[in-house]
Amino acid sequence: RPMCPALSAIYVLRGDHFLDFCRTYNFTPVPASPHALASYACYLSRKTSSYQYILNHLHAIRLLHCYNSYSTDALDSFEVSLTKRGLKRLLGTATHQKHPITPTILLEIRHHLDTSLPFHSAIWVLFCTAFFSFPRKSNLAVASATSFDPSHHLTRQDIKFIPSGAFLSIRWTKSLQHKEGFLIIPLPSIPGSMLCPATVLLHFFSLVPASPSALLFCLPATSGHRPITFTTLSTCLKPLISIIGLDPALYSPLSFRHVGATFAFQSGVPEHLINLHSDW
Repeated sequence: RPMCPALSAIYVLRGDHFLDFCRTYNFTPVPASPHALASYACYLSRKTSSYQYILNHLHAIRLLHCYNSYSTDALDSFEVSLTKRGLKRLLGTATHQKHPITPTILLEIRHHLDTSLPFHSAIWVLFCTAFFSFPRKSNLAVASATSFDPSHHLTRQDIKFIPSGAFLSIRWTKSLQHKEGFLIIPLPSIPGSMLCPATVLLHFFSLVPASPSALLFCLPATSGHRPITFTTLSTCLKPLISIIGLDPALYSPLSFRHVGATFAFQSGVPEHLINLHSDW
């Protein structure tokens, strides 16, 4: 069936978890029943160790109902409240910080990639760009193959190469939503290093040419190009982390944002510049 605007919003903001769940287990997304919501919360608990992660998804479903003028009573029902209480006891409320992906880890990962292949090159350039730009994941990849929006996501024309590296021009972020301007992120040139983001970007572009309006990180497809999604990024990271002997459960794409800022601070970069660079 055609997807309503609010369903499209939840699809982008929280991925396709809830919609896929409803399709798989034959639940109606809106208005959702207490049983569907309680079942979904339990389903999420198998995918995360974070109670807050579950609350965030349920809150997105609440917004979905509000946008469509449906009652939110099911979200406050006894069945959902009791399920949340049980999951809170099971998972706890402590913050589970992901481990940082350091330059050493990146270099170890590089040895397990063949960057002459477009897919491997795409993954490697994503990792290097993420490390040096510490972006939010919404600026790095798209939620789904159909959610690419050139007014929000990075395109090929949003990167400019200069002798000292490159610049990313980001038009939309969590804190830049009303066309106030651009967030300009510098990427350094590191001659002779496998971690040089400018070099790996140029190499990737030579393997996967695309029009200026194409998504920055995309791959060849039967007709045109297909975008690299959050799911692709996450599912590629975990086996690579496992191959180098680390626990994949302790790492996620968010690890790049944390360690990039920490590495900059330890390298003597002033805090106000780190805040600007990372859009904090």
